[in-house]
Amino acid sequence: MSQTVPIKFDSPFRAPIVRAQFDVLLVLADAMAPSLPDLYEVAVNWQRLVAAAAEALTNQTAKVQTVADVIAIWNLVLIDLDVARLIPAAATVLDSITKRLQAAVLLPFHGEDRLAATHAAAVSWIRDLGVRRGLADLEHATQYPLHVHYDPKGNDYCASSSLFAKEIG
Repeated sequence: MSQTVPIKFDSPFRAPIVRAQFDVLLVLADAMAPSLPDLYEVAVNWQRLVAAAAEALTNQTAKVQTVADVIAIWNLVLIDLDVARLIPAAATVLDSITKRLQAAVLLPFHGEDRLAATHAAAVSWIRDLGVRRGLADLEHATQYPLHVHYDPKGNDYCASSSLFAKEIG
């Protein structure tokens, strides 16, 4: 695992089940994200897919044991009545997500690498924006370490940052 910026995981992440839960979230997001523009084009109530996925993930995360469990979670999304009503218009889009998920569970997945790459891409985007707009503070933005907090009940649902700790958590 190569990282350009340190990622600090809370101690519960040492447990393989907790890592699997983290990875399932990222695998599902990676499978859905490329299809959202297409879904928007074919379905009026497209956002219901995102809501159903969030709901299924929330309800099933504590039961996740391996990344392959993402398939069962996705199947719950597909039987959601609002999602089912997106068919036939969105059938091709939903099928593309299903195929990406099926392919993803066949390969090793390391969520921390994905998180590090996404973080680096975000900082690069900010720096490029600084170059394009002539904003030195953005152009020279610092890439701070990430602190990943385990919150199985979802009490701390958003990211935070600390100038004093010099980290994003």
